[in-house]
Amino acid sequence: MEVRTRFLGRIVSEVDRLTAISDDLLTLAKAESQEPNLGRVDLSELCQNTVLQLQTKAAAKNLTIRLEAVPQGSTLGNEAQLTQVIYNLVDNAVNYTSEGEVVVRVEEGPQEVTLSVTDTGMGIPAEHLDRIFERFYRVDKGRSRATGGTGLGLA
Repeated sequence: MEVRTRFLGRIVSEVDRLTAISDDLLTLAKAESQEPNLGRVDLSELCQNTVLQLQTKAAAKNLTIRLEAVPQGSTLGNEAQLTQVIYNLVDNAVNYTSEGEVVVRVEEGPQEVTLSVTDTGMGIPAEHLDRIFERFYRVDKGRSRATGGTGLGLA
């Protein structure tokens, strides 16, 4: 009976992983097939919502996650796509940080709004930075199973 339970657990885990891959592929296909729906977006609010969503996950790893943002009003963008990108950036930071903190920062310049996510994790080697937005690209392919993900989250 114990062997069956263990195998059933593995099957459920693999089904969840394949579902995540399918969801990522559908999201990417949808984003590419449509004209961007641009509107006014409050980037600080989107970041605040993401931080709230991921606080429990961060706390489970004894990480601090915080937002440094001055409400800047709205900027032009696609709310759904920005929400997904912000979530993926912060989620990656939580996944790859074993201790310390994750900081989400929103700063307003004269003509732009800058979003940054920093953490005390392992970091991304400089030679990989220009590729993190490529489809299926993973900096550390050997950790794919351990950390999950498809390499599509930032594509």
